[in-house]
Amino acid sequence: MVPQHVDVNVPTILRPELGKLLAQFETYVTKKGYICRRKPKLDGGQHVTPWWLMVILESGAPAKSQCQFGETDFADVNPVPHLWSRGKEAYRQKAYDLLTEFVVSREKSIRDAALHDTMRGEPERQEGVRPPPPRPAPAKRVLWDFDGGLYGREYLTLRVGDAIISRQPPELVEKQGWEYGLLLGTRSCCGWYPPTFAP
Repeated sequence: MVPQHVDVNVPTILRPELGKLLAQFETYVTKKGYICRRKPKLDGGQHVTPWWLMVILESGAPAKSQCQFGETDFADVNPVPHLWSRGKEAYRQKAYDLLTEFVVSREKSIRDAALHDTMRGEPERQEGVRPPPPRPAPAKRVLWDFDGGLYGREYLTLRVGDAIISRQPPELVEKQGWEYGLLLGTRSCCGWYPPTFAP
């Protein structure tokens, strides 16, 4: 049995979009043909939007199938920022599956965009046309395992052979001896790592 309130953790690669994910989910389910409406919240709580999203999952049972969705960053409930759903027992699994599909789809589109940027070749130069920006540095290979979870959510966990692309760190954050990069592959995400582990 699926619990009444189900969380889907926001992966590291999507965390820069916190505060926008619920609206993106609204667009996602609307394109799938579901009826949505925003319900204003009376108190802010630890939610990152001033509204909840109400989605009717079955047009033949609009009241019964309506599920509530939210976006939360509240460590006392869950140490990881998350999207959540709540609804009647018969529709909880469907609500959870929709949230999971959305997170996986959004994560894949960001990862694909990063790979596209990395693999894009330089076009031929034409007279009077400004040259394109330099191509990103090639991916580096990880030489040693590193457990970033021991340091916090902003740090990458590396395995020997993983590929990393250097990225600009978040604004107003000093490197302090760490490097910032995008980990490629199934665990794709951005974060800090020790530079000597992927020279």
